[in-house]
Order: sequence, then structure tokens, then C-alpha cells
Amino acid sequence: MQASLEKSDEDTSNMPDKIEESGLGDVEGQVRYRWFGEKEYRPEVFSYFETVFPTQDEGSLIGTSDWEFKLGVGMIKGFSWEPLHCALL
Repeated sequence: MQASLEKSDEDTSNMPDKIEESGLGDVEGQVRYRWFGEKEYRPEVFSYFETVFPTQDEGSLIGTSDWEFKLGVGMIKGFSWEPLHCALL
């Protein structure tokens, strides 16, 4: 991944005029578990756990500088007109 940031002419801070970085971006993993499959009378129910691994230093333009975690549950039910999704974080 490559990223660059150019300082505005109106910015009076001591930030450099241009910052450029390249390297590894976000790296994440996810685990999902289906508690109940979808049936005619009930939705599919699932849960998930997601983590993003730190790959860069704080203040970097690319990647993630700290661990991130997400846990959630959701439901999905298909209808003739459209599937309906609902997720809780």
C-alpha cells in the first residue's frame, strides 16, 4: 500500500510539506459461527469475532497501530423481495 499527505499552504504547523509511506496495510482475521440455519419460519442466527493486528507505528498513514477487536451477533432472513439483515455489535 502507498499513501501520501501534502500539507496545506494555510497550515502553519511544523509538519513536513509532504509525507509519503508504503508498506503493509491492515491485516485482519475473522471467525464466524452459525448458531441456527435459516428455515422457512426463522432467520439464520450467527455470531462473529474480528481482530485487526497492529502493523505500523502510531501516527503512520497506513496500517493499524494498535489491536482492534469486534464481537457481534446477527440475523439474516431471505424474502421474495429482498434479504433482510440485522446485526448487533
